[in-house]
Amino acid sequence: MIGRLTRYVRKNGGLTSSVKSFRYAVQRYGLKPVLFRSVANEAERRIFTYEDWIEQLETKYITSEVQAEIEQLKIKPLISLVIPVYNVPEKYLRECVDSILNQYYQNWELCIADDCSTEPQVKKVLKEYEAKDNRIKVVYRKENGHISKATNSALELATGDFIGFVDNDDILKAEALFEVIKKINEQPDVDMIYSDEDKLVEDTGKRVDPYFKPDWSPDTFMSQMYTCHFAVYRADLVNEIGGIRVGYEGAQDYDFVLRFTEKTNKIAHIDKILYHWRIIPTSTAGGGSAKDYAFDAAVRAKYDAIKRRNLDAVLVEHPELGATNIKYRLKAEDFISIIIPTKNHGADVKKCIDSVYQKSTWRNFEIILVDNGSDDEASLAIFKDLQAKNV
Repeated sequence: MIGRLTRYVRKNGGLTSSVKSFRYAVQRYGLKPVLFRSVANEAERRIFTYEDWIEQLETKYITSEVQAEIEQLKIKPLISLVIPVYNVPEKYLRECVDSILNQYYQNWELCIADDCSTEPQVKKVLKEYEAKDNRIKVVYRKENGHISKATNSALELATGDFIGFVDNDDILKAEALFEVIKKINEQPDVDMIYSDEDKLVEDTGKRVDPYFKPDWSPDTFMSQMYTCHFAVYRADLVNEIGGIRVGYEGAQDYDFVLRFTEKTNKIAHIDKILYHWRIIPTSTAGGGSAKDYAFDAAVRAKYDAIKRRNLDAVLVEHPELGATNIKYRLKAEDFISIIIPTKNHGADVKKCIDSVYQKSTWRNFEIILVDNGSDDEASLAIFKDLQAKNV
């Protein structure tokens, strides 16, 4: 109840206006309907779950319509999906490969490297799929080299225009590659494409923990790996940077993207959930502490990136969050642009700008005021005066 009252007061702009609003509602509708409506609204907010989002808001696909759209696309590249495999449970491996076989877009090849698995069912399942579809290629490594070497072995099989990295227990949604090639047709020069994701509970297969990712942000990416498993990269650039680096196991994909994005800024985000990441105790999906060595490897990859980019910066580590904060050392000659968007509110803008000049110890800056169609005469006069002062 206290929480509801607090939100009500905030929503209505303070205690006085909230009391007036409540009194008016009671006079018009009566006390009981007003209280019932408040409780009902709170309940409605509380019970909208991720399952509701899936049911009500997630894009639904009709196979015939998707196939017709694929036929109309001008660019239909071969996509090489790369999977390193090691002692994965048969059920997970089958679900992963079947999710690729069931793609709407069928111009793909699956390149698998078995990293000398000791569980006999792995080779048996892979042999079965090899015989089933000639687009599935498998190399059986003679010694265990861990995930980086295994991924590179799979990369050696790839002949596609684009490379997609998949974990051996991921599940791609049927529309995953379709959405990827749609993006390629929209942006033919794109070099990297990533999507949103969610996770699967190990025992029940329930979809949980959706990750609606931001668009590409180099600085945010230096803080944490957010593009994750299923992403697609232009093959020429993958080869140019030498694939996956050995020695960064646990964060090898993070190190890869840090190096890849130093070669291009043509990066696209598909804001749809296109794959499921399985939650198991040894996976980083199970929590930030599930793989401590992964965090350590990520920190080393970031310091490598800082050195390659000649940045004067340090990392503040937050292992409990699985993230870091990058802090750049300012130089006296660094020029800072302060951007203030507004419409009207001239007095507030002036107060803001005055505070910058009065309180800032940094003088090498500019202020850019972005006016979004102000029509208040007093505000326009203030903006004109500020402009005369070179704001």
